[in-house]
Amino acid sequence: MEIFLNSVDPEVIKNLMSIYPLAGVTTNHKMIGALGKVPYADTIRAIREACGEKKFFTQVVSPDYEGMLKEAEYICKLTGDKTYVKLPSNEVGVKAIRTLHNSGYNTCGTLVFSTIQATMMLEAGADYVASFYSYMVNRKMDPDKMMAEIAAYIKNSGCKGKLMGAGFRTIEQVGIGIGSSDCININPDNLVDWMAYAPATETAQEFLDGFEEAWGVGTTILDFMQ
Repeated sequence: MEIFLNSVDPEVIKNLMSIYPLAGVTTNHKMIGALGKVPYADTIRAIREACGEKKFFTQVVSPDYEGMLKEAEYICKLTGDKTYVKLPSNEVGVKAIRTLHNSGYNTCGTLVFSTIQATMMLEAGADYVASFYSYMVNRKMDPDKMMAEIAAYIKNSGCKGKLMGAGFRTIEQVGIGIGSSDCININPDNLVDWMAYAPATETAQEFLDGFEEAWGVGTTILDFMQ
């Protein structure tokens, strides 16, 4: 199971990567646009630097085939071989994925909202396909069924591509994603909140209280080592 951090903040990326066993970073052009009119090349390089040698995903913007190819080449020149170029899972994206795959690029078919989209992108050579869980929930779709279908296709076809669960908004959603996907991405705030999940922190405090009742508040095993 690969877990990716969904962020464009280099300092947040560095901090959380120093704590958690993350496989890399995912971004998209909406997230980069939210930063304002920042220098694109400098911004992408800074995110890649924060990511280190781990996998880095970022998305093309051009809607046409030639533009996608040119942007993919430019992105990889800026950020190196371990970059995974994200392309929309539509007709143009499938064509671009095939070309990029045959040219040795790493790719991800993104914005997957149906099994047929994922299948076509994987057959075209995508290394990953990303489905957006909460976005489907908001549209009254059944993400559990779709992700199970994609997982079954990958298993039965012997496909080398992986299913990435994305767009989780609750701890229950991410649990389902972990159970049905090869990998997931998580927003920084969600990761921090979910790792401090109330039932776990409350129970940990109960255990500590029980120890301190016998040995005194603030006592730890280190005190027995002195």
